[in-house]
Amino acid sequence: MGDFHENVLGFVSLASEIVKRAMDEINSYRAMQKKANALIDGLTKQLDEVELILPTEKTAAAAMLADPVASLGLMSNLIDRFKELRTSQVKEASEPGRAVTDGSREGYNSVTSNYVGEKTSQQKESDRRYIDGLGVVTHNR
Repeated sequence: MGDFHENVLGFVSLASEIVKRAMDEINSYRAMQKKANALIDGLTKQLDEVELILPTEKTAAAAMLADPVASLGLMSNLIDRFKELRTSQVKEASEPGRAVTDGSREGYNSVTSNYVGEKTSQQKESDRRYIDGLGVVTHNR
């Protein structure tokens, strides 16, 4: 009968250790979830301020941030939105003194350009001929 009691005590001890580890893991997860939930409102506010989400998408974004898998989907959508905003900013040239560039302007030639009278920051053919006539040495060629 002594073996039986030792086996029962060993089983209870092992079960107790397993339950303790499981509770520690649950407590750790709950603490992490509590910290994450505290950050969600501030994060959605920041995303709205920098226009990465629309004001109508705040509640959906908050729900996605509460779920780790959905957070990755939200991150992917934010990256796509950021790329979209970044390329539109470059094309709009919203900063004063900044030329509009879309990557297709390399080797610009005003003689072969489809846009008559287009304003550009690049030197036009008429400018080149005028500067040559003045005898001014330039390094743009």
